[in-house]
Amino acid sequence: MTESRQPNILHSRRPLSVCIASVFALAAPAGALAASVTSCLDDGGPGTLRSIIAAAAESETVDLSGLTGPSACLNSTISLASTISITQNALTIEGGATNLIIDASGIAPYIGAYGDFRVFQHSGTGTLTVNHLELKGGYVHHTSQAYGTFGGCISSSGNVTLSGSTVTGCLVRNTGSYNPADGGGVWTSGNLTLNNSTVDFNSAVAPSTSARGGGVFVSGTLTLDDSVIAHNETTSASGQALGGGAYSRSTISSNGSDVQYNTATTTTLGFSRGAGLYAYADLNLDFSTVSMNSAVSTKGADGGAAHVRGALSASYCTVSNNDVQGPSSYTRGGAFYLTGNSTFNKCTISNNSSLGSFGGIDAFSETPSDKLFQMTNSTVTGNSSANTSGGLYVNSATVNLRNSTIAFNGAGVKHPGVLFGTAFGPMDVTMKSNLMVYNKVGSGESDLFIITSENALTFNGGNLAAQARNLIGATTVDTADLPDDTLFGVCPRLGPLRDNGGLTLTHALYSGSPAIDVGDDSLGALYDQRGKASVNGDIDYTRFSGLSAIADIGAYEVQQNEIVFNANFEGCPFL
Repeated sequence: MTESRQPNILHSRRPLSVCIASVFALAAPAGALAASVTSCLDDGGPGTLRSIIAAAAESETVDLSGLTGPSACLNSTISLASTISITQNALTIEGGATNLIIDASGIAPYIGAYGDFRVFQHSGTGTLTVNHLELKGGYVHHTSQAYGTFGGCISSSGNVTLSGSTVTGCLVRNTGSYNPADGGGVWTSGNLTLNNSTVDFNSAVAPSTSARGGGVFVSGTLTLDDSVIAHNETTSASGQALGGGAYSRSTISSNGSDVQYNTATTTTLGFSRGAGLYAYADLNLDFSTVSMNSAVSTKGADGGAAHVRGALSASYCTVSNNDVQGPSSYTRGGAFYLTGNSTFNKCTISNNSSLGSFGGIDAFSETPSDKLFQMTNSTVTGNSSANTSGGLYVNSATVNLRNSTIAFNGAGVKHPGVLFGTAFGPMDVTMKSNLMVYNKVGSGESDLFIITSENALTFNGGNLAAQARNLIGATTVDTADLPDDTLFGVCPRLGPLRDNGGLTLTHALYSGSPAIDVGDDSLGALYDQRGKASVNGDIDYTRFSGLSAIADIGAYEVQQNEIVFNANFEGCPFL
């Protein structure tokens, strides 16, 4: 459990103003005190948590911070005899600095088709706020088709906000054949906000139906701020396993958060989708890390990091070491499965894998005519697929790739680098100052490929004489169809993926690289992938550095006072 709560070094250096705002938000009082909890028992007597909640007025605070010193609870734990019902529309439960645990695991089991052993059941329509507490051990088990199965530790008819809190070791299980199992840790019919909180080691299990949101299920918006969703799971046999970490029917917004080690697994007929996150609408991913999540299925799996049905907006993100496992024909998107507009800025997508196709990003739409895919100052590297396209697949009508590095991706059969598909409609692709190299299939290199059909793909609006300055190691695309100034077959002298400063890992350009000072600067970007000091907490990594005011090709810009290595670059294995 300790492992899942450690901050990831790649996003921990957040803007100072954001961190200060978060601290003050946590310190602000949530409401007037109603009464203090003075007893560690759960017998409904005076001073117990249950009795104080029952007597609390609307929008007031139940205070447990006095349970210290002589009044301290054994093992810092209140063991519940039954679920605590919260009927107020709005209520705050304040744990203070006691590290107090509210544990539902000791509730006597119910033998039959229906059993709810949660920590809190909130029937109000306002916001339940839980500050500085650990909630654990909730268990909801249904076998009848008549009952929904949701919210292992918290179930809310309204909204929930967790600040400085943990929800852990909770389970929902439905062994019937109709209703799904939703929200192993938390279920809300409204919005859920996590501030500096952890949701880990929770499960949603539904052998015959769908399991959704191993950590949390949210009907409204899910907001994650400096929080961790880790080691949660959804498991099904013949249904679907969706959102091992989190499932939202609306938008998910993550700022400075980690989504790690979550799984979505089906064992017979079902699909597994979105092991880390499943967003039925949009996903906003900023200063966040999504890593080590896994979707596994004997039928088909997609979206090891995230399955997004709406639009994706990602900045300063790290998405790494996620995977999808299943039969080749129906397994795709080791990192992302995307169906809407997608924008990446200053992100690194690395070392994700698929046992089918599209090891890194699968940006696919059956109606691509109104879709946009855009990637700027980003790195796609080390991703792999057993079949097709290790790095990036896109079929959006409009594609903008600028100042990005797509390298060292691999595929078992074909097209390991960048793959454009025109089967569903024409594409207009703008490519400027990108570095596409070392993408391997078998013993050769293939960095750019187009799946041709009756639909056309046009590069840079058809103006191939205009400056573009891409460097492409190897491609089967007719050079006459690419910008005239494209550099082919030259060794870019890239360093290994590592911390070169900033918030995300990058490939440095080594001494003598033909990508230095020959790029395109028409985008007007002032900084490379590593960004500026006010954001990365380090220094300004300007896009124009050195004797000439010309950008380098790729996501990384050599700085004027930077040590530029002459040896130990990744080599030129295919050029």
